[in-house]
Order: sequence, then C-alpha cells, then structure tokens
Amino acid sequence: MRVAILGNGGSGKTTLARALARPAQIPVLDLDTVYWVPGRLAEPRPHDAVIAELRAFCDRAPAWVIEGCYGELVRAALAYAPTLVLLDPGEAACVEQCRRRDFEPAKFASRAEQDAHLEALIDWVRAYYVRDGDLSRSGHLACLDRYAGPKFVLRLATKDDIETMHRIRLAVRENRLSDPARVTPGDYRALLEGGGRGWVAVEGDRLLGFGMADRAKRNVWALFVAPGAEGRGVGRVLLASMTTWLLEAGGDRTSAWLRPWLTTEPGTRAERLYRGTGWREVAVEPNGELRFEFGGDAP
Repeated sequence: MRVAILGNGGSGKTTLARALARPAQIPVLDLDTVYWVPGRLAEPRPHDAVIAELRAFCDRAPAWVIEGCYGELVRAALAYAPTLVLLDPGEAACVEQCRRRDFEPAKFASRAEQDAHLEALIDWVRAYYVRDGDLSRSGHLACLDRYAGPKFVLRLATKDDIETMHRIRLAVRENRLSDPARVTPGDYRALLEGGGRGWVAVEGDRLLGFGMADRAKRNVWALFVAPGAEGRGVGRVLLASMTTWLLEAGGDRTSAWLRPWLTTEPGTRAERLYRGTGWREVAVEPNGELRFEFGGDAP
C-alpha cells in the first residue's frame, strides 16, 4: 500500500495517515518535517534537499503513507504510483479541527507559542478556498486531475448523496440485502440528521464508495464500494475515517460497550479488510454474520 494524502490545514491528513499506516506498521512521512528547517519557524529548506529526502523516503520501503499540503512535493511522490487522496471536509470542519489541535512540539517550543499562531493559521486555512498555487484547493484539484493513477476526493456525505449511496448499496456483489426494502433512503437521512456521519469517495462526478457511522451506537452502519471501484483503497480509507471518528467519542476502549463494532458476511472482501485493519471477530450473529469490534488504539 502506498498512499499520498493532500488537503487543507485541519482536514485530517495526519489522523488519516496514521490510521492507514498503523495496522501494518508502515512508515508515514509528514511533509512538514522535510519542508521546513528544524527548530526554525516558517523557514523552508533548500528545494533540492527537500526533494532528495522525499525520494529517499519513498525508495526505502515498498509501502508508505505521505501527507501534507504541498502540491509540488506530492506530485514528486506520484512517480511511485500511490493512491492519491484529496481530503475535502469543508472550511468549517478544517477550522474546528485547527482549534482542537493537540500540541505539536515538532513545530512549536510551547503550547502558548502554538496558540499565539492559531488565528494566523485559521486565516491561512480559510484562504485555501480562494488562493491559487500548490497550497490551494484549486491547485490540489489540478494535481488530482493530472494524475493517471488511482485517486479520489474524500468528503463528508450530504443529503444530496443519499440516492446515489442507496443505489450503490443495492448494486454491491457482497453483503447484499436479502430484502431490499429493509433499508430505505429515509434511514440514511435519519442517521445524517441524528448525530451520525457519512463519508463519500468521489472521482469526477462518480461516487466510488461511501461509509456511514453512528456515534451514539459506536457502530459502522455502512461501508460499500461501487462495483468496478474495488481494489483502489476506497474501502480502507473510508473505514479508517469512520474508525477514528468513532474513537474520538472517547471512553474506555477496554469495555465492550464502548468499542466500535460492525457486522459483515463471512468470506467477503470486507471481512478480510476488517481483519487486516485492527478489527477483531468477537461473535457470530444469529443471522450468520460476523460481529467485529475495533481492538486497536486511536491513531
């Protein structure tokens, strides 16, 4: 697995990168760590040295994840044919995440120093949607458009996505509904309006897959990839996004009442995905489905 993640500040790049890398213990490169001079605020390193270190990282291991907002650096990594993911949760979500960000000792000498730069960071995050260049949304979309390898935009689902999500749900080859009337578009709407959250992976005007989670129940309610879009990392990225969101609810993850859980049919691609990403089978449901609980730590 090789994944390159682009996005605005606060979009969740670091969290997603860690969640993808942790199950197999593959290396992660935060592009900030190669772009800036260590210990000096906002002083970039020489360009040739940055590119050389990036390429050395990509050459060292067959699998890796890189993440950052630097379009030029991500383009250099695309020579290694990763899956390219553009995180696009929207301005409000990015600003909220910046305000909730943990202390980053690699960038600041103290929490007070980091907090002193918070409003400047938020201004920069908001400008992402209107500026030009490699650090802008338009620049990131251009990088995505030009890349011929596997790629998609990951964004939050809205009510406008429900019809397409439901169509995918009814078209999948595995975990098919025995009674298609058992899940209706109203169920998606109720979850989105009732404290749940959905994510969609999109390439152009095509929805490649979606996931939905219910934080109140700590449940992955749905994870489906459109027929023909399998094998591109869509399911893995959606699952990592849902898992980290459910874990953010906190609580004692040693308690079965608080661990995220899901069910799936045995012998499916989904079962193999869960087993390889920190989920553990804990029971067989009366209908024959396998019940999994997340046994890993928060990224």
